[in-house]
Amino acid sequence: MTTDTPTDDPFASMVAMPRLLTPREAAEALGKSEKWLEADRHAGPSIPFVRIGRSVRYRAEVIRDVVLRHEVEAVTPT
Repeated sequence: MTTDTPTDDPFASMVAMPRLLTPREAAEALGKSEKWLEADRHAGPSIPFVRIGRSVRYRAEVIRDVVLRHEVEAVTPT
């Protein structure tokens, strides 16, 4: 007889999996098109991605970091 205890779960010791975004979701978050992301991947990606089989995914934290990295601070007139 097996019970559902944490010790029975082979993945119990794994770190929490990151949220993965589809290219459509990532493009929407960046305000870009899916074609733009595809071109970026083929040109030597500036945005890291995950390939699982033929599927492409972007880690949500990477997309967030891209947005923050390209943030331009406002300049107050003097």
